[in-house]
Amino acid sequence: SKSSAQSGSLDLGKWFGRDVGMSGRETKLLSYIMLGGFVIMAILSLRVGLNGDDDVQAKYASDLPAFYTSLGADTTCFTSGPEIKYYGALFELATGATNQILGIDKTTPGYYKVRHVWNALFGAIAIYFMALLVGRIAGFRPALLGLGLIFLTLRFLGHSLFNPKDIPFAAGYMMGLYYLYKTLSEMPAPSRKTLIGLTAGIAFGIGIRVGGVLMIAYTGLFLGLHFLARHGFRQIFSDWQRLKPYVQALVIPSLGGLSLSLLVWPYGLINPLEHIPGAFEAFANFRTAIKVLFSGEMVWSMDIPFQYIITWMAITWPIFSLVGIVLLLVFLRGLLHTYNPAAILFTGFAFLFPIIYVIISGSVLYDGWRHFLFVYPPAIVLITLAWWYGYERFAGRPRWQYGMIAILLLSSLDSLAFLIRNSPYPYVYFNPLIGGIQGAYGSYELDYWGASVKQAVEWMEDEGIISEG
Repeated sequence: SKSSAQSGSLDLGKWFGRDVGMSGRETKLLSYIMLGGFVIMAILSLRVGLNGDDDVQAKYASDLPAFYTSLGADTTCFTSGPEIKYYGALFELATGATNQILGIDKTTPGYYKVRHVWNALFGAIAIYFMALLVGRIAGFRPALLGLGLIFLTLRFLGHSLFNPKDIPFAAGYMMGLYYLYKTLSEMPAPSRKTLIGLTAGIAFGIGIRVGGVLMIAYTGLFLGLHFLARHGFRQIFSDWQRLKPYVQALVIPSLGGLSLSLLVWPYGLINPLEHIPGAFEAFANFRTAIKVLFSGEMVWSMDIPFQYIITWMAITWPIFSLVGIVLLLVFLRGLLHTYNPAAILFTGFAFLFPIIYVIISGSVLYDGWRHFLFVYPPAIVLITLAWWYGYERFAGRPRWQYGMIAILLLSSLDSLAFLIRNSPYPYVYFNPLIGGIQGAYGSYELDYWGASVKQAVEWMEDEGIISEG
């Protein structure tokens, strides 16, 4: 635009115009493939035992109806478990309603199977929107590659089968990121469908935990950067017509998403002005006194060393992801020239910012990197682009391309073999860098949620050690 040229600002429209995208037919095919993936995940989820939070979450789910039927007078659900009132109840309402419709009581195994299938659905949603973002940036075939890579990331897959907090939050985060990117791509006139999607992503995230407001902050940040890059700083005060669509794209989804999320967050609903900041304060001052096994030593969760999360990622991410990070750094300049550079920077921020912030702030950490599962789908977007760029770069040089394929396949075999052997609890995966389960034993927590207790009990029943009587 003329004003952009005068101010020396960038035309982000040209950047976003470089997205490869997918056709409607390809998007539909991707959806069908993901539906098949969900069916596999749902079947796997039926074999998973209860986790350490299932009983608390189930009580929360059973106490919630009284809050709504009493129009907020019955607040028993606030005391269903430690700090439970600070969490949104979207997952619990969905699973509780399903079990009620099916007439399944929480004292029966079927109650938790329903919860786990719902968990698989939320995991599939996170994976699907990750693939959609890859497809928008680079096309259909890279999107398929991304599906395969994240499915063989056993920590993410494993948690998708039974983790009722971190995986649903990851789904809302990835959904919000996809529609925020789509909003930026369509500025200054994003479609109603796109804004509704962004609203849903924000509501989704906050409806699981208050940290979902991070998506509102992202929306304001990236819309602001988009405006400045396209129009320059002076236009903020001198051209309301240019600024107006940016304000609308921020305010409408943010207020709409926050309002919808409060409908599924009882504690926030009854006094949002006081309880939303209160939830932030509670999580900021969270001081869970848990001793965790890290690098062969028992340390308090309040005194976790700064390298905790990086170490856990290094020893539990599949080798192809770690190689992908190396390829990302090696090929970064080429990636920025081949794909939309705004997409690379946007996704990189969504991956790195939460990790860097937590390390700097010295937050309480435990249970590996499960609280950061939400940053893995954006990471896989970048990793997928790096692998695909490397493959495409060697077009016309078959030996190099075959080498890339061979490295990718070989670095995936360990994950595939572990999944086949340990399909009821793939979340305990450790990669070959640490020597797998055997290498991690005694130095790091293995099954910190006790999911394998189910198989232990079944074995004792088969051996006649215990019986129902």
